[in-house]
Amino acid sequence: MKQLASCLILKENKILLVKRFKEDFWKLPGKILSENEDPELGAKDGTLKETGLPVDIIQIFNEYQYKSTNNGNDTVNNIVYEASTTKTEPVEKTNEEIEKVAFFEMDELSKIKISPNLKLVIDDLGK
Repeated sequence: MKQLASCLILKENKILLVKRFKEDFWKLPGKILSENEDPELGAKDGTLKETGLPVDIIQIFNEYQYKSTNNGNDTVNNIVYEASTTKTEPVEKTNEEIEKVAFFEMDELSKIKISPNLKLVIDDLGK
């Protein structure tokens, strides 16, 4: 099972998302964890590398298990942390795997393609 740690960053009714070159959807910033890597530190590190934004972890938002979009046989365990940043706009991306980084209004999410696991997070936000 793959372990993933992501950051949910909400600012003024906007959510921070990233789009990788090799994927056709937007997702939360974060990273796949190496064995024995601390998930909270991994989420912060992955978010910094993908967006250029330093973040502070507030709390665990939720934990999700789902089938991988890259390989349907792999199960992914994703720990999503609620996080904050003092900046409102991403700086220049610092990772060659990332195509775009942007804040989206919550009502814009229905107009873009988002990852299946992000749909779970959005559903939980609506509760």
